[in-house]
Amino acid sequence: MSQSGAAAFAARANRGAVASFTLRGLVAATGDTLVVSAPPYGFPSTGASSLSRGEEAVSMSSMSNGTSLRIALQDPLEGAAEYLLSLEVSTGAKVDNGERWSLLLWPADDGSEQVANNGLQLPEATNDAGSSSFRLAEVLSLRVSAGRVAPRSLAEVVIMVDWSATDSVQPESLILLAPTGFIFDLVNCLRDPLTVTSQVLACRRGDRTYSASLQIGGATAGQVETALVAEAPAQLSAEAAGNTWLARAMSGEVELAWGSSPGFGVTPMEEATINYGGVPSAVVHLFVHFRTAQTLMGGGYVEVITPDTYRASCLPEDGFAALFLPGLSSCDNRGGGVRLRINITLAPGSYAFMAGLLTPAFTPSRNGFDLLLTDLLGKVIDARVSIPGQRIVQGLNLEPLQLQFGALVKGAETQVRIILRVASALEPLEALGPVRAIQIAAPEHFTLVVREPVLNLDGLPTPEIGWFHLFFLEKLIRVDLVSNAGAAPPQVPAGSYRVEFVVRLPEFFMPSGNAWLVSICRDLACSDLAATVAVAGFDFDDTPTIQGQAAEGQPEEQQGGGGLRPGSQFLLFLMAHLAVQA
Repeated sequence: MSQSGAAAFAARANRGAVASFTLRGLVAATGDTLVVSAPPYGFPSTGASSLSRGEEAVSMSSMSNGTSLRIALQDPLEGAAEYLLSLEVSTGAKVDNGERWSLLLWPADDGSEQVANNGLQLPEATNDAGSSSFRLAEVLSLRVSAGRVAPRSLAEVVIMVDWSATDSVQPESLILLAPTGFIFDLVNCLRDPLTVTSQVLACRRGDRTYSASLQIGGATAGQVETALVAEAPAQLSAEAAGNTWLARAMSGEVELAWGSSPGFGVTPMEEATINYGGVPSAVVHLFVHFRTAQTLMGGGYVEVITPDTYRASCLPEDGFAALFLPGLSSCDNRGGGVRLRINITLAPGSYAFMAGLLTPAFTPSRNGFDLLLTDLLGKVIDARVSIPGQRIVQGLNLEPLQLQFGALVKGAETQVRIILRVASALEPLEALGPVRAIQIAAPEHFTLVVREPVLNLDGLPTPEIGWFHLFFLEKLIRVDLVSNAGAAPPQVPAGSYRVEFVVRLPEFFMPSGNAWLVSICRDLACSDLAATVAVAGFDFDDTPTIQGQAAEGQPEEQQGGGGLRPGSQFLLFLMAHLAVQA
């Protein structure tokens, strides 16, 4: 029987550990008992143990009395095979306890009177306590700190390692392991240039991307403090399992001590949303809205990284528009996404823009978008990564929406028209499924004028009456295509459909997220959405595209609507006129 190699980290004194042994040439029958002891090591009563032959586990049960462990074999052991025995133990109080590991194999108690040596039954096999002791590691004090770290930014990490409480530790190097997802530089991971007082002379990536090897200088006085840089992961909570930094003090290949420190979290951008609908294989409008608490001093870049199967566009005819992004000087779509150059300081706040986006035919397996704010040198200042993309919806045959508006006077009422452009019929029995309602969400600072009706100007298939609803507080306009939840949903033929309503404009300025969102709903409550599509809003200095003023008046309380289609309104007017003449 021989002791196996040590694990990645050596066990420490008075701590829990796992001892592993390789058993060779051991023949045992079912029911035999293997007894393991190694004073001053102990065996917890609830400790785990296992015995395996390659990938195959050997059936066994174990029982501890604190100082020894009895393992009852429920499968035989073959002498030509090699077995791995792993035991959960509590270590001794010293770094070197001089313990001798004793493994004794006792036969099953079959009731016979095999006695020898003063009447004691002899073991069938033993290692004669010949397995040497484990050398334990000292405890290393480790502290790790960092300021705010954005996703995928170059994090500046300050580490302090202290071994002054031990006499036996004089490390030549440190091995640092960050949580999975951090990436150290291959050549140099020190933040600052070397000086005559530098305690760490070199830092480079270890055998894994999240490990670093640090060469220690001579005059360290039992501790080292230095600043490192590493690329941060896309996501990491401060409380996440596995968010622990580890450090090993090494002398050559020998581990002298190790310690751990709780990690820090990666802080994403306060808010970031994207919207582009789910029309397959089409150029759609990508709406990007984000809020940052960071300052992009002196300008920099706003970058959207798209999944591989999408292609963004900077062309206005494809939908590009700087809704609210001060200092925008250029747009670059090389590489698939868009990279916007900002030539002034971008203060904390909310911002939005639109771009063209060529969608794939089907939803890709990786459908997350990244939004990065970087300075002029490319350093990430703020970011939100893996923003969920929208599902590509087969049968959603829409062209980009259009928006028309009346006179633009701050605080006044005006008409707004959303033009739903259907490229080919929306069939309820095909891939898209039923469409029972359409919902329009107004931007922030707008107010719905609920005393004015919603107009269906082009014959969008709706019920005769009661087909529109205005929700004042939520700023929502909902258009029903069916009279009730049980009615058969209609086909929406190809064509352009104008839906007009009245709003009160903001008193002072347009919102940063100046886009109108139109949802295609599978149910009347619009709780089940097939898709949501954005259309860019307007500004006060834009030229009106609807002639004539909206009705004046103040907004009223929230109410439901009961509008009529244009043909029905004309019929009622004619009947009323004939009645007066009679």
